[in-house]
Amino acid sequence: MFIFTLFYCTFYFYLIEKVSTRNKLHLFLWLPPLILYLSVAGLQYSVGTDYLSYISIYENQEQYLLKYYIKGEYTFYYINKLLSFINSPSQGVFFVFSIIQSIFIFWYFATLKRNLFIIWLFFLIFFTVTNIYNNQLNGIRQYAALTLFPLITYWCHTRQKTKTIIAIIVAITFHKSSIMFFIVFLFQFLNKFINKKTTFLFFILTAPIYYFLPFYIIDILTSFPNEYTHYIHSKYFHSNDYWIIVTKIYYIPIILYFFYRYLKVDSYKKNGTDSTYFQFCIFIFSITFWSFLIGLFANILSRLSSNFIFLYIFPIYYILAESINKRNNIKTLFLFLYITLPYIIKVTILAKNEFLYKSYLFN
Repeated sequence: MFIFTLFYCTFYFYLIEKVSTRNKLHLFLWLPPLILYLSVAGLQYSVGTDYLSYISIYENQEQYLLKYYIKGEYTFYYINKLLSFINSPSQGVFFVFSIIQSIFIFWYFATLKRNLFIIWLFFLIFFTVTNIYNNQLNGIRQYAALTLFPLITYWCHTRQKTKTIIAIIVAITFHKSSIMFFIVFLFQFLNKFINKKTTFLFFILTAPIYYFLPFYIIDILTSFPNEYTHYIHSKYFHSNDYWIIVTKIYYIPIILYFFYRYLKVDSYKKNGTDSTYFQFCIFIFSITFWSFLIGLFANILSRLSSNFIFLYIFPIYYILAESINKRNNIKTLFLFLYITLPYIIKVTILAKNEFLYKSYLFN
């Protein structure tokens, strides 16, 4: 089902690529991929490791739900309360969150289309490289917030400060960790002093920083022995599966090639890549890419990396858009295979957890 969703939505966006966002029918044309996208996610059954936990929370609200209110995750709390009030089956939680996540993502796609990005290409990379769609089936709270973050970056960059702050507050009501989204204001401030060469410098220099950062965090925690040392020996400081690290390293060749092309005087400047927002996203990407290295030592800190995973799209989009524009068919085919084959393998031969789809309709 994942493969069908991928190719249906990609091909559909390709067919309507020439339709202007000013066309009154534009929003209606986006309904078919939106409905499929949210329905597949909303009708999942026991996909991932947290499915039964959310079912248990919904069915035992007096026992489990209050802590989310105390944490300030009010949207999650009240969605459960509202669905319980109308006697919705527990699956309703997943369907409502699927609607929310899908609206945020498609809203972002529509925003990019108005800025001349090639949406079918952007969607293809989003689906196959970031794995946000698969992961949102499992971590519904975190990914409701995470799917709003792309819009937050755009609103922050375009100086829509009030809208940005409201969006971050909304994200926090889904998942408390979203408080870190306020860092976009720091990124926006620093971006004033950044050029292409310094983004590459950040990309190189941040690798050792993220590698050694967990050791300093451990030193800080051990300085408070009565309160925090137990975290060091808990599940939160176990290392991530090395396979997760490998899936990030896999994209380094294409990222290095991107910087090689991006730094050239005659670099590609079409299809949104000449926009200041694109440059802003590349800057954030250069600072955050290596954050996955933290997961080598502390899996709880690896969530930092997942918040910025959507930024992987931009360097890959640049290389593919340039290749398509120059009609380099062999190179384009190679790049498409490079990004799609690993995903196809993950949802077929190696399918497990959030990559192994099961539907509520057939269970």
